[in-house]
Amino acid sequence: MLRAIVACLAIGAGLVVAELLVRVGRPQDLEVMSAWYESHPVYRFRHFPNMDKVKRAGPERYRIRTNRQGVRADEDEAYASPLETRIVVHGDSYVFGVGVDNRDTFIYRTQESLRRKLGRVDGLNLGVGNTGPSEQYLLFLEEGRKYLPRIVVVGVAWNDLDDVTRPLNAFRLQHNRLVYVPYRPSVLRRLSERPLYRWVQDRSHLLTLLRGTLANAMEGDRFVPSAEAEASSLPQALAVYRAFVTAIRRENAVPLILLLPSMEQVASGRMELAGEPSVSARLLMKRLREFCAEEAVPCLDTLEAFVAADVPTGRLFIPRDEHYTAAGHGIVTGLLEPRLERMLESLRVR
Repeated sequence: MLRAIVACLAIGAGLVVAELLVRVGRPQDLEVMSAWYESHPVYRFRHFPNMDKVKRAGPERYRIRTNRQGVRADEDEAYASPLETRIVVHGDSYVFGVGVDNRDTFIYRTQESLRRKLGRVDGLNLGVGNTGPSEQYLLFLEEGRKYLPRIVVVGVAWNDLDDVTRPLNAFRLQHNRLVYVPYRPSVLRRLSERPLYRWVQDRSHLLTLLRGTLANAMEGDRFVPSAEAEASSLPQALAVYRAFVTAIRRENAVPLILLLPSMEQVASGRMELAGEPSVSARLLMKRLREFCAEEAVPCLDTLEAFVAADVPTGRLFIPRDEHYTAAGHGIVTGLLEPRLERMLESLRVR
């Protein structure tokens, strides 16, 4: 017993010394690296429920609050709300609003503007950072449709084509058909989502360093995409969006594709960039505009509004991060709010 006590004390002392050494020699940015996802067996992961924390994107600090369902909101939302007109918005971190407070996201601002004009309109931010179209489509099937939306906005960011063939992607394209890839979170990942681990990791520089170093081990359940899958990324993305639109219409809701540009695309449009934006971004946006025309899906491309805005490019995007600032979210709001107002008025006439 004495030897066990001595061993525990030695290990504890060693961890304390290691923590101090990391804090001095290699301090970690806890505001950026703090965990905010938990795994899900179907749509891979979501933001932690009941989260209220301050994070940082580039030099900007912002506050994140999620409700019991992990939705970015200040309060819980019932699935059924007969007295409200529901608008559900899916997407990645650009929709979620990395870098800005809840009230500065384009979803919240659009909701408040519509409420002043049309009454009880509820905009639900189901954006989840680090996701692609496959995970967003599955999240709609598992959660989004339960809110009984009249309109479903699918936010498409410039990097979504790259997300299709990431290791955690939920589908593979085989013989022009989407094949679901089962997912089982690793034991290490499940342990890392325990409240005690999260509490320590939010405060420990040593654990944060180890977490980053061992990230690949903690994601040992990922599959490695084949060269064939990478080559079929565009057909696969379009297959996902086609299934997404079909599922939305099956719920008697109206889809709206919202195209969200990158800082590189905006700078190129303003002749501030010598080269061309990434090929995947241009290819995806071009093909989605064609897809919307073919499938009679409303589409809202915000690139021209960003390019024409009387605001310097550097004030529309967070430095060293490239997510939208509050000013960038304001541009999206200025286009999205009147478009949704017209769509809602049309639905009410019917």
